[in-house]
Parts: sequence; C-alpha cells; structure tokens
Amino acid sequence: MDRFSSDYNSIIKNVLLGIPERYACLAPWEVGYDPDLEPYEYNPEKAKKLLAEAGYADGFDLTLYYLITGTMPMMNQVAETVAAYFNTVGIRTQLRGLEAAAFSANRRAAKAKEGSDVVYVGLDSRGAGAGGVTPVSFIGSNYITNGPFSPYTNPEFDKYMDIASTSITDVKKRHEAIKAADKILFDDAGRIPIYNFVPIYAMKENIDFKPMKKHPFEMILLKNTTIK
Repeated sequence: MDRFSSDYNSIIKNVLLGIPERYACLAPWEVGYDPDLEPYEYNPEKAKKLLAEAGYADGFDLTLYYLITGTMPMMNQVAETVAAYFNTVGIRTQLRGLEAAAFSANRRAAKAKEGSDVVYVGLDSRGAGAGGVTPVSFIGSNYITNGPFSPYTNPEFDKYMDIASTSITDVKKRHEAIKAADKILFDDAGRIPIYNFVPIYAMKENIDFKPMKKHPFEMILLKNTTIK
C-alpha cells in the first residue's frame, strides 16, 4: 500500500461535507508541529509506478481493517471510499470492520507476522495524534516499538520519542524531538493521515459554548459554557 493512491481532499469535501481539516500530521497549535511537512499528494499514476517498481505491477490483495465502534462518524463511508481508491491502482481491497477491542488486538498482533511486505493496514481514529496540547502520549502509544497499539518499529523514532517524553520542562527540546520523530514517521509512511476530526456541537440559542483545542476528544467544560 502506498501513500499516493487516495484523494484525501476529495474525501473531506464529498464524504465529510468539507468540515474536517487536513495536516501532514500535527496541528499548528501542537508542540512539534513542522510547517515544512506537506500532506501526501494524490497521484494515482505515481502510485502505480511505485507498485510496479516494488514488484506489484499486477497489484495485490489487501484487507483494510477499520473501526466500527467509537465516536468517529462516517468511518464506514470513509473506509469504503479509501478501498475504492486502492482498487483503482490495483490494490484489491477487502474491508473488515472490527470493534475496538478486536481492532486494537489486531494492531498489536501485526508485529508477530513475518514474510509479508504489507503487514497491517487499518483505518483508525487515533493514528496521527493531532488535537492535543502535546501529542507525545498518542504518537507514542501508537508508534513506538513497545507501544500498546503499535504495528510500527523504528529505533531512531523511538530515540526521539524518549527524549520528548523525558523533556517535560524543556519545551524547546521537546518540540525539536517530536518534530524529528514525526519527520521519521512521515518519511516511512508509518501512518497516512486522512483528516483531522472536528467535533460538531449543536446548542440552543440561549447557550454560549466555545469548544477548545486542548484535547483530542469531544469535551464540554462547564467553565466554557454560559446561559444567556
């Protein structure tokens, strides 16, 4: 599977009603954000060329796992769209929806599989880590070698994440370490961000609520809510 085969901007516009945003990984307000990283391009011809160079000129069969439980809306529609893009470049994709426990177990088991160029491909709602003040815990748990949900291994990445985890009082050092780790993950295509989920809130006219950008989950704090 390669990073150039899906039109993520089209998914945001046509499937998700143009609501989410898209970053290469981290959001601009997060520690470690790198403005020089650009989201992967949509280039199906390049995808086919890379597949051929890798020995898959006739494509290959792939199982795309995705979450069917949780708070992320329209995961099924996004998974179907990604599968359709994969199919157009020769990646013959079968979808398999899993509940959260089975999905996480499947990710953890991926490292144990050998002899395959495509070990694990899954559509997850926690892959990039964008949405928090610091992404260390989310990126770490999903991508460090011993992370509880990690199918990825890269000692250099682990080294920078260790620096980021221990540099709690040195914001600059932490920023540079996260930035370096994220660049490694980006170059490896260890994860391919599709969009940054944006919660949608509805409220009565007499209620004033301002969502915050300090947590990656939907959260309503009473201190941020007033009744007119």
